[in-house]
Amino acid sequence: MSQMNEAYVRYQVRILQDEIQFQKRRLAEIPRWSVALGMQAQRFYWTVTRLLGLGYLHDGSRKALPAAPLPMPAPETAPPPGRRIYLDVTSTAASPLQSGIQRVVRRLSAEGAELFGAIPVIARDGRYVATAGAPAIFAPGDRLLMIDSTWAELQDVAPAMAAAKQGGAHVAFLIYDLIPLLYPGFSATGLAGLFAPWLTAMTSFCDSAIAISRDTAVQYRDWARENVPSAAERLQIGWFHLGADFVGARADESPPGARSHPSRDVAAFLRDDRLYFLAVGTVEPRKGHATVLDAFERRWSAGDTSACVIAGRKGWNVEALQARIVSHPEFGKRLFWFDDASDADIAALYAKTRALIMASLAEGFGLPLVEAAQFHAPVIATDLPVFREIAGDQIDYFPALDSAALADCIARATQFKANAEHSSTAPAAPVIPDLSWAEAATNLFRLQGDREFRSDHAGWLDEWRAAPVPAR
Repeated sequence: MSQMNEAYVRYQVRILQDEIQFQKRRLAEIPRWSVALGMQAQRFYWTVTRLLGLGYLHDGSRKALPAAPLPMPAPETAPPPGRRIYLDVTSTAASPLQSGIQRVVRRLSAEGAELFGAIPVIARDGRYVATAGAPAIFAPGDRLLMIDSTWAELQDVAPAMAAAKQGGAHVAFLIYDLIPLLYPGFSATGLAGLFAPWLTAMTSFCDSAIAISRDTAVQYRDWARENVPSAAERLQIGWFHLGADFVGARADESPPGARSHPSRDVAAFLRDDRLYFLAVGTVEPRKGHATVLDAFERRWSAGDTSACVIAGRKGWNVEALQARIVSHPEFGKRLFWFDDASDADIAALYAKTRALIMASLAEGFGLPLVEAAQFHAPVIATDLPVFREIAGDQIDYFPALDSAALADCIARATQFKANAEHSSTAPAAPVIPDLSWAEAATNLFRLQGDREFRSDHAGWLDEWRAAPVPAR
C-alpha cells in the first residue's frame, strides 16, 4: 500500500470514528425513556410498511419511484427507428436535486434532445417508457445510453435493459467515478454494497462504457480487467469531458422554480465586499472540508482576515464536522456556510471570490474547477491526476490532506491580491479548456453513435487497451 493510500485509509477511519463518538455523545444526552419510545415507533413503522409491501422505503432495497416522473426535456421530433438514442434517466426523473450527477443528467438530456432527438426514458415494470408515458420500442441500430446513477434501481433497470437489447439496441453506460469501490469510507452508508453489483452487472451486460475523464477511464479499465476479465476483453471503453456553461446565472437559463438572483443571505454577504475563498460542493468526507477549515484556522491564528465560504448542501457522515462548523467562534464572522445555495448564488460567489478551493481527495471529473475559471477565479486544488488532466499547470496545487500546504496557498493568494490592489497588474485568471454542455453532449453522442467506437481519443484507447495491468 502506498503512503498516500495509507493516509487515505487513516483519514476514512478517523472520519468514521469522529462520527461514532459524536453520535454517542448525542445519545447520552437523550433521556432513556425517549430512546425506548423512539425504537418502539421505528419497529412499528418497519412492520407496517413491510406488511403493505413498502419495505423498500427503509430497508435500502431500492428507491421509491414517484407515481409520475419530474419533467425531463424531450425532443420535438425523434429520429426514425434504428437511429434513435434513448437516455436512461430513471433516478434523476424521481429526484428534485439539481446538482452533481443530477445536473449532468439534466444537461445531457436537454442538449441531447435538442441536438440529436435523444429520448429520455425511465424503467418501469421491466420495460422502458418515455418520461411522457409512452412505451419505448427499440429497433436494431437504436442506442440506449445509461447516463444516470441507477445503482439503487438495478432490479428495475436490468430487465428493461435486457428488453432493449433484445429489441436490437446497443447498450452503453456512463461511469462517473469508482469512489464507492476505491474509497468506501467516503461514500454514503450502504452505497458501496449497491455500487459493486451495479458496476459488475453493467460491465457484464453492456456493449460499451464511457467515462467522464481519461483518469476515470483508466481506473475503470484496471478494475474491469481484474474483476470481470471476460467482459473487459470485449467491452468498448471511451471517455469525454463534461460541459461547464453555468446554468442559472441568468434568469432565462434557470431551471423551473429556481431562483434567478442571489438569495438575500448571499447578497448581504457580498455587499460587505470582503476578501473570501470559496469551497463549492456537497459537504461530505471526500470533499476535504475539514482540511480547509484546518488551513483557515492556521491563517486566522496568523492574523489573516480573509473569510472561508462553503456553498453546498449537507451530505453524509458529517454530523461531527457540521457541529464543528456551526459552533466555531468564527462562524458568521470569517466562516460562512450556505447550505441551500442556488446556481445564482454560486455564480455570484464565483464572480467575487479570491480563489476557489477544491480540497477533494478523489473525483471523477471536478466541474467546479472549470466553472470557477469561467468566472476568472483563481483555483487552489489537491494534486489529483484528474485535476491535472483538466487544468494542467493553470492552478495552484497542494498535497491532499495537507492543511499546512493549503494554508501556504491561501497566504500566497491573499498576498497576491494585496499586491495587485497597489499595482496596475490584475491577478491572472486560469485558462482552463472548457466545453459548453452542447459540445460535451455532441462529443458523447458522436462517440456513442460511432460503430467503431472511434473518436479523437482512439489512438490513446489502443495504447491503454494493449498496456499491461499495473502491479498491485
